[in-house]
Amino acid sequence: MTTNSFPQQQYPDDVAVVTLGDKTILLVGTAHISQQSTDLVREIIEQERPDAVCIELDAKRYAAL
Repeated sequence: MTTNSFPQQQYPDDVAVVTLGDKTILLVGTAHISQQSTDLVREIIEQERPDAVCIELDAKRYAAL
């Protein structure tokens, strides 16, 4: 991250801040069919401007891509 203050704001309980060495990770729990989850992920990416975004998909969802 290029900012000194990460994360820049407080998020709901389904967002965890994990620190490993000099790396800070925002772990966002989502519901795949929830518009609220989609909005939260979009907000976090736009607000925090992370260096990388990773997603976890089960085999069925991965195959659907």
